[in-house]
Amino acid sequence: MPLTPRPRPRYRLYAAAAAVCAAAVILLASTTDDMGWTCDEVYYFLSAEYITEWYHGLVGSIQTPGLSFVLSREIVDEYWLWDLEHNPHPPLYKIFSAATLALFKDRLGAFAAFRLSSQIQCGILLAALFIALAGSRGLAAGLCGAACLLLMPRVFGDAHFGTTELPLMTLWFLCVCAFWRGREQAAFSVLLAVLWGMALATKFTAVLIPAPLVLWALVCRDRASLRNFVLLLLIGPLVAIALNPGWWYDPVTKISQYVATSLSRKDHIPIPTLYFGQALPFRPHWSYAPVMTALTIPVSTLVLFFIGCGGLALKNDRRSYDLLMCMTVPALLLIVMLTNAPVHDGVRQFIYIMPFIAYMAGAGFDLLVSALARILSGARLRGCVTAGLLLAALAYPALETARSHPFELSYYNRLIGGLPGAYRRGMEVTYWYDAITDDMLSAINRTAHPGARVSSFPVAAHYFEFLQQHAKIRSDITFIMPDIKARVSGSGQQITFSPQTPDYLVLVFRFGMFNDFYRRLFQNNTPVFLVQHQGVPLAALYRWKDITLREAPVKRPGR
Repeated sequence: MPLTPRPRPRYRLYAAAAAVCAAAVILLASTTDDMGWTCDEVYYFLSAEYITEWYHGLVGSIQTPGLSFVLSREIVDEYWLWDLEHNPHPPLYKIFSAATLALFKDRLGAFAAFRLSSQIQCGILLAALFIALAGSRGLAAGLCGAACLLLMPRVFGDAHFGTTELPLMTLWFLCVCAFWRGREQAAFSVLLAVLWGMALATKFTAVLIPAPLVLWALVCRDRASLRNFVLLLLIGPLVAIALNPGWWYDPVTKISQYVATSLSRKDHIPIPTLYFGQALPFRPHWSYAPVMTALTIPVSTLVLFFIGCGGLALKNDRRSYDLLMCMTVPALLLIVMLTNAPVHDGVRQFIYIMPFIAYMAGAGFDLLVSALARILSGARLRGCVTAGLLLAALAYPALETARSHPFELSYYNRLIGGLPGAYRRGMEVTYWYDAITDDMLSAINRTAHPGARVSSFPVAAHYFEFLQQHAKIRSDITFIMPDIKARVSGSGQQITFSPQTPDYLVLVFRFGMFNDFYRRLFQNNTPVFLVQHQGVPLAALYRWKDITLREAPVKRPGR
């Protein structure tokens, strides 16, 4: 009877996955204070505090008459539907952040503890990606795929922030993994439905998760997927409602309003974006999503991705699974190319394709290793070559990520000449206030005289007031949002403010939002303090009394 290879013990696979998860969390947690605080985190942090307060009230009122008050519609809506204009997303990711904030605040500090939730979820995502690859392709492919994802600079940057991106990215990938297993095991079909419900309780974009799954089932004519879709539709929405107390009362009306608002962002939040020198309201050219994807992933990872996609032409027992993993990339890119889809803020609105790009990069690495193995003799030699290829595949993205830190959200790859090349060609170089680093806050504290008034653009007085409340900025400084009128003529210039006159200006160089006034200001003045990376300006502090405007028209960056 011929001997057959013994299957690799699964516990070793899971132990290696746990090590990947732990290493990623430690790396992210150790660098979290390097990153500036994003403007969205202000609202999410405050919402997490409200959620924590509500849970404390709930636990404290169990078996008391006060329980009905805590669960009343008035109290539930007050705590769970707080400031929907700036805090519109469902609360699951904020529940997670509230948990790490409560558990680790004393040990790590409030900001780091709040962000730890996203970092843990990133570790879980990397472990799942590792298992998806290593289970069938070996540890080297698993390590390559997981590292390719973590070392995408924009993913590495987003993994530090307590926002929606990493939670939804993690749930999306887990949904696809559960979908595959659910074709054969009913328990995984139920798990898929629960995961999708959790994703729906995180961000509206989760409604798109079934789209590539349906497309794959149609392409592959896979009838075994039917149970997945049935349970998805029956259980998923119920899980989403259960996880969002704000929807407990009058769910039909509230969910209808939520959907209507999410589908009409062009009317409510028309955020402009600079794309090759053109500042367009709400969304840029239809090519934005695929082009930005190609320009913000390290080139070596892109090469491995395309090799992996080429492998789909090979007929083997992994082809259907690889196609399922790959399907999300073109499906989501095609969806966000539609005219009503918001695609501002770099790749943030479609960053959920990145784990699938990393999976295909890991598959591409495995194809390279397999090709070399056919021409090499000796297990030791093949092992050395595999290790060398793995090191070569990861060294470059690691270097790119290190070079971009702590401004990973401003990263562009060598196809456009890096960040300096993107700046010259008129691309958005920053967008989320993450350029307001501790150095900038120190400059404000050091420069502003006692009682100084400070304005900002894009307007974000709430952002600075939040940092002020958490002892990042001196308490005597006042942040204001004045109306500004300017007139420049041959005889001079006149700038008037109402109702108050600021002494300083914090300017974040989100050029897509600049009007002619701020373009002139940027071109013609030297700041008191400048935040820049690789020679590209990201944010600055100005004295208003030193500001000068010129009559000559000023070109936009990239023009």
